[in-house]
Amino acid sequence: MAAARWPILGDDPRQLTQQKIFSVAPIPAQGALEGYLYIVLAGEAYDSVTQMLQGSYMLRLSIWAAGAGLVFAVGAGLLLFHLLTRRLRTLAARWTPSSRVMWLNVSLFPSAAPPSP
Repeated sequence: MAAARWPILGDDPRQLTQQKIFSVAPIPAQGALEGYLYIVLAGEAYDSVTQMLQGSYMLRLSIWAAGAGLVFAVGAGLLLFHLLTRRLRTLAARWTPSSRVMWLNVSLFPSAAPPSP
């Protein structure tokens, strides 16, 4: 069997020249098959909304503005993070194992006794 293309389209009862997405369910009547319920899922309301959205200049402009705003916000956030952590990066670059040992020796074990009064 050949691979089916999704979604499966069927005839639209309102416009015989178009095909739309549909759903079919059997309707049993006391054990026997009475018929089928045929429901068009993408009807006229769906078509009118999609046509409106595809042709809407304001919608396209809004999407571009939202995307540009998001890019600007991410860029500003990264710049702010860089500026706020600059001093910490400088301190971490100067902080070597030898300076750490020297700092511990000076602060915890002073080599000179405090001057007497």
